[in-house]
Amino acid sequence: LDLSANTSLTSINVADNRLTILKVDNGINTSVTYFNATGNPDLSCITVDDPTYSTSNWLGIPAGTGYSTDCAVDIPNATFKTALTSHTPDIDLNDDGEIQISEALAFTDDLSVGNNTAITDITGIEAFQHITYLFAGNNDLQSVDITQNTKLQEVRLFNNYDIPEVNATTLHDLVIAYFSNLSLTEIDVTNNPKLQKLYVGVNDIAELDVTNNPNLEFLSAGDNKIKTID
Repeated sequence: LDLSANTSLTSINVADNRLTILKVDNGINTSVTYFNATGNPDLSCITVDDPTYSTSNWLGIPAGTGYSTDCAVDIPNATFKTALTSHTPDIDLNDDGEIQISEALAFTDDLSVGNNTAITDITGIEAFQHITYLFAGNNDLQSVDITQNTKLQEVRLFNNYDIPEVNATTLHDLVIAYFSNLSLTEIDVTNNPKLQKLYVGVNDIAELDVTNNPNLEFLSAGDNKIKTID
């Protein structure tokens, strides 16, 4: 959640959500008289104007959460982190070996972090909220969460054989999806009206509903357990 452009805020209550990113560095933090971000267990850092001021005056934060003027993205998988810090085009603009939230939010080019079986986790991808293309195929991912990457138009996740679920319901601009050779038992594309190409072959899908995909031009769904296609 990025509130850095909301310069009239005097009260902030974002409690009991699933936030992983919170930016409130809007230049007038001293005008905020109420702040509550409790109940967000995955929120490790909050970007603010002045960490000292916020630490003293904004006490409503989860245990272990801190304040910074430029929080770094939490990226547990070292190989994924290396792929991001060495990415071309550059993401790590200050060359500090970290990806700041501001750097992730500023990145709008194609993001390619595939072809590496040492990448088993792409936690941190949620910070890249303005990318339209993601290639993370041919890795060894066990799960993936792209629900916060709502601007994605093309996603390539193929050949991650142990991914049991892909939630694409928030990707309303999705045009091309490569979800083949995973371990999907279902895939919901009813909220992807712009979808033109869908690759879901070699999974365990039993039913597929494409009635809400009027622009669909190409469908690959072989080697599944499909009994009905609507």
